[in-house]
Amino acid sequence: MLGRIADLIGTKTAKHTFTLFFGSVLSKGIAFLVLFGLAHLLDRQAYEVFGLVLTLMWLTYEFTELGMNNSVVRHAANHAEAGRHDLAAGLFRLAGTVKVLLWLVVFAAGWLASGALAEAYLGGPGRKIYVILALIGGMGLGSVVFLNGIFYSYKRFARDVFVSLAQNVLKLSAVGLLAVLGRMTLDGAVVLYGLVPWGAFALGMWLVPRRARRWGRIDRADLSSIARFGAVYAVIVLMASLENRLGIFLLKTLSPHPGAVADYIPAQQLMMVFIFLLSAYVNVMFSKVSSVRDWGEVLRAQKKSILPLGVFAAGVLVVGAGMGVVVDLFLPAKYAGTVPAARWLYLSVIFSILGTPAVMGILYAKRLRVVLAGHGIALPLMTALCFLWIPRWGASGLGAAYAVAHGVYNLLLSVYFLLVLCRAEDPLPPAGERGVRDHSPEASPEEARR
Repeated sequence: MLGRIADLIGTKTAKHTFTLFFGSVLSKGIAFLVLFGLAHLLDRQAYEVFGLVLTLMWLTYEFTELGMNNSVVRHAANHAEAGRHDLAAGLFRLAGTVKVLLWLVVFAAGWLASGALAEAYLGGPGRKIYVILALIGGMGLGSVVFLNGIFYSYKRFARDVFVSLAQNVLKLSAVGLLAVLGRMTLDGAVVLYGLVPWGAFALGMWLVPRRARRWGRIDRADLSSIARFGAVYAVIVLMASLENRLGIFLLKTLSPHPGAVADYIPAQQLMMVFIFLLSAYVNVMFSKVSSVRDWGEVLRAQKKSILPLGVFAAGVLVVGAGMGVVVDLFLPAKYAGTVPAARWLYLSVIFSILGTPAVMGILYAKRLRVVLAGHGIALPLMTALCFLWIPRWGASGLGAAYAVAHGVYNLLLSVYFLLVLCRAEDPLPPAGERGVRDHSPEASPEEARR
């Protein structure tokens, strides 16, 4: 099995894949232990508030990232590999500046709305400091991801893993110390998650290659390529973010069951363990096929990925079937309502795994509007199902709504991939329009102008 994967993605890429995979397993495993440790240390009401703060933190990160990191990394990696470090550094400077400006806008809006958000969701306007800490922590997460993008561009995957590990080890150490001292409170948990990402960012800054610290310069062709797809991709990221986070606030508002959010947050964290593993696989696989210019070779790579993805989906199915045992192992008895919600969310993970070849093929062919259309159907569908099912079934209703919407999204993209792209002779855009400008000496003048 491992040999099949290595043959599929190449020896060097396989090494990077396993570095990221096992690093992600260890890092997310520690994060998993921290969150479930907090479930034991906090009461249900406090854990529910903590879950909502965590959701605000992730929304801040996603609304200030907007998928920009992926576009910049693709161009910067191309420049770094060709030795054009001044162009790569210029892109990092541009991306960092844009991120800071976006965060200032989001922070100002969050500050103004902090009292209303705290009163509606966090237990009273006196907790608006929680909203501020969520905004600060979200920018910290975004800063760490920005550093990871630099490490990806220079193929410093071990440094990426180290920074992620450091962040979660810091959290685990702090939670463990406060637990031993008997002082682990909701306030401590919120402060911890708001500030620790900045500690990891400070550590990661020491590991950034010197070549990436230059002032650099920006190529207009890069700006044109990023802008061409950036707006559509930003909308896609926003819609995907709302699909993942909006439901939690609807659950808090619509559910007649007290503590429904406290049941759903652990289920979501159990789901994210496998989502992060899938993301690590997809990131390395996509970096492998993005340099291929033959559509037939891309299709063959997607066919070969069916076996490892099928095994992965079978493993998720087995874990989902034994969810009661998993919850009993990691959570106290007060979270029994987590089991049905987690099973629905694990079904959505299976849909994501099975739809991965189609999504990768569509993204490679730059059919972003197809992805946008899929989210345009999935988001309103999920919202409508939330209003129908949350009042009846609480956390399980939200899990079912998310699974159904995610299933429809992956089904639509898979149908398009099979019926349109797989039948096309060459659906790829010209070389200069794939998101990476060709600066090689062999490039034609026309390609260089692109």
